[in-house]
Amino acid sequence: MKDILKRNYSFHCQYETTIAGLEAFRGTDGYAMVFPADYIDEHLITEQYVIADYLNQNGFHHVAKPLYSNEGHFIVPLNEESSVYACHVSSIPERRDVLDLAEFLPSFHQAGHGFPYTPLHLNRYGQWKTNWEQIVDQLEVIRSSLIEKRFISDWERLWIESCFYFIGLGENAIQFLQESERENLYNQFDQPVFTLERINPFPHEEIILPNRIVHDHPSRDLAELIRHLIVTKGRNAFEVIPRILERYQNQRPLSLFGWRLLFSRLVFPIHFIDYTEDILSKERITEDDYHIFNKMLSDQAEYEYGLQLFSKEMERHFDMNLEVIGWIYD
Repeated sequence: MKDILKRNYSFHCQYETTIAGLEAFRGTDGYAMVFPADYIDEHLITEQYVIADYLNQNGFHHVAKPLYSNEGHFIVPLNEESSVYACHVSSIPERRDVLDLAEFLPSFHQAGHGFPYTPLHLNRYGQWKTNWEQIVDQLEVIRSSLIEKRFISDWERLWIESCFYFIGLGENAIQFLQESERENLYNQFDQPVFTLERINPFPHEEIILPNRIVHDHPSRDLAELIRHLIVTKGRNAFEVIPRILERYQNQRPLSLFGWRLLFSRLVFPIHFIDYTEDILSKERITEDDYHIFNKMLSDQAEYEYGLQLFSKEMERHFDMNLEVIGWIYD
């Protein structure tokens, strides 16, 4: 990788290190990393470059930016079958408390609010319903393919038995999202901003790679942060969630529409979707995977309780009955 950077990007490495678990190379003005480019094209990387450069200029120097090669392109072919591209980041943030994320997100979102274009490849604004419907359909396809197998593992059997529950969650989230989109109580902060595909690793304490950034409603980041906290801490997460929301709201208050989007995203079982993709991409599913999945299913009751607590937080904030999904109180 060091030779690739020197030969194709004129980046001279002082030493090799690791950043956020990734191989990185220290130069005179920051760090460079090399990534496979087999499933990405110049147009997408160009859009990532423009966005990363914009965020760098707005003070977010830990957003990595794609590097132009000596040939004036981003992608460098290594042989007939593989190619790479490189990214450069000038600074690495220090690790901070999760509450600091409530200060980082409003400023990050506000910077994106001023971006003058709608991205072509990275836009997710207004697309949740379509994407979620496709994901639910894909869960049905996976279920059918597993049922048709002559032999299924314990993990696969457990997945088949539980998938109806998560499909139902997805359908409930889509219905609530549809109702929310008819909500006409907006504010100026409902415009699209730059958000993260997933909130973890936390963007205020690690570098932000350009492939993590999408253009979406700001409630996306808040929902994924709250999801992460509930999944990892259960009801104890609500010792910190109200404070995070209060800090965020002090700078960029959510409208009723924004709150309802946030809740619909919390209901949609993205943590289950991500987990399923990770397991099915493995060469071999192990007995440990089965036990971890069993634990995850047991913890889902705690996640539902977290949804109850969050819906009450919403109603307390607006001092009204928001008519959230009724089954979470059953």
